[in-house]
Amino acid sequence: MKKLVILTLILAAGLTAYPQSSTRSRESKSKAKSSVSRSASKSSNSKSRSAKSRSATAKSSARTGTAQKSRSQSSSRKPAVKSSSSSSRSSAGKSSTGRSSVAVRSSNRSDRTSSKGSTARSISSSSASRSNRTGVSTYERNDGQKFRHDNNEVFATRKYKVDFRSTADLRKSNDYRRVYNDYNRWSNNRYRRRIVVRNYYYHAPLSLEIRRVRYPYRRPVHIDLCWTPWLHQRFIYYYPMHNNWNNRYGNYIESISSYDAMHYAGSVKRVYGKVEEVYYSPEDRTYTLYFGAQFPYHDFSVVIPKRIAKEISWSPTWHFEDEYVWVVGLVDVWENKAEIVIHDEDQIRRY
Repeated sequence: MKKLVILTLILAAGLTAYPQSSTRSRESKSKAKSSVSRSASKSSNSKSRSAKSRSATAKSSARTGTAQKSRSQSSSRKPAVKSSSSSSRSSAGKSSTGRSSVAVRSSNRSDRTSSKGSTARSISSSSASRSNRTGVSTYERNDGQKFRHDNNEVFATRKYKVDFRSTADLRKSNDYRRVYNDYNRWSNNRYRRRIVVRNYYYHAPLSLEIRRVRYPYRRPVHIDLCWTPWLHQRFIYYYPMHNNWNNRYGNYIESISSYDAMHYAGSVKRVYGKVEEVYYSPEDRTYTLYFGAQFPYHDFSVVIPKRIAKEISWSPTWHFEDEYVWVVGLVDVWENKAEIVIHDEDQIRRY
């Protein structure tokens, strides 16, 4: 009996100890399974992330490819001058890792110079059609040498509107009518100078032919002036009562001595010489420059309105007397002497 009781106790103790070992094994097995599942989930997450990153890079590469295609198409449509800038933009849009970045505008000097050259070419091409009308193209002198005129340098001021289609349109403008009325009023009331005893020569000076040979004038700096439509319209303002111009477009405006000015009456010339006397007339408010000799033995004279003379110098008598002067204008005859009446300070210079 005792043996049976001992066996039952041993069996009871074993049964009570077995479930604990089974639960511990189960717990260890569940823990192992959970760790395995966690590692699997981590690997799956890493795989999904890598797949997503791959898809994002593929999308970005596709976008950059489409952008490059669109830019290449736009560069093919645009002129050849901007192709270098578009290629620089596309190359700047990619970084060293291959990822797309913000496109940066190129600041190369070659691109800027090429764009400036293109604008200059477009400007020159557009102005080429107007070269004959404005007189920008080269012209040829009587001796066959080609030249480019210096009209813009000599006549620098822009006092008059000279962009009319024709001289008929200019003569219909209000500015021309105002200039015409002022000039007509002055020419009709012009003062005629009389010989005063204190200014009169007791012995006449040498004749013009002798002075031309013995005392030739020093020539001024060479300037190429050309008769162009622009200059023609400007001279219509200067001499509104003159209609018969003896110049053709493209003709060279010659420089002549004041000794020979009488032979070129009615034409536009540049006359140079030495001023021997300056006379101011309070009756018509003009200054008169006498070349070669004093009045009345002068060879050539220049008439300057007072307002123009004051723009040149505060003392015209001091500024011009005993000085070498050249003047551009229409050679006319007044009291059997050649003269030029100027209406702009650009027409007269000292040299």
